[in-house]
Amino acid sequence: MLIRYFRKLQALTPLLLFLIGAVLWSETWFSPEPVFYFSSPTNAGPFYLYLQPAFEWNPLVSWVGAFVFLYMQAILLNQIVTSQGILDKYSFLTSLIYVMLMSSSLGALYLHPLLFSNFFIIIAIKKIFQTYDEEIVLVEV
Repeated sequence: MLIRYFRKLQALTPLLLFLIGAVLWSETWFSPEPVFYFSSPTNAGPFYLYLQPAFEWNPLVSWVGAFVFLYMQAILLNQIVTSQGILDKYSFLTSLIYVMLMSSSLGALYLHPLLFSNFFIIIAIKKIFQTYDEEIVLVEV
């Protein structure tokens, strides 16, 4: 039933996606305790290393920021998939799957370097699809 609902374009689908994500992240909303994941990975990018101390002092801010960032990534990924004609019709099924997969690990329920890297990977995929439609690709590259 849930998949059938997300396959159709309906007005409340983005709100339902937000609520499903909030339910999946409910453990972090109700008990915002500092987690041991805040130790900086040695291979994290410099942008993450500059932002990480700002979110270390308040885990709730980190989790809210991560959830909003994840929601924006899901909407962007859904827009890419539907605008490039990968799916036949406009649906939020891609966003639902992305949110569920990214929420499946407790280690990724905060501002993790994975969220930052996924954002840039999604932007790169969008750019690749845009250059694929061009006739003269070398100009775009």
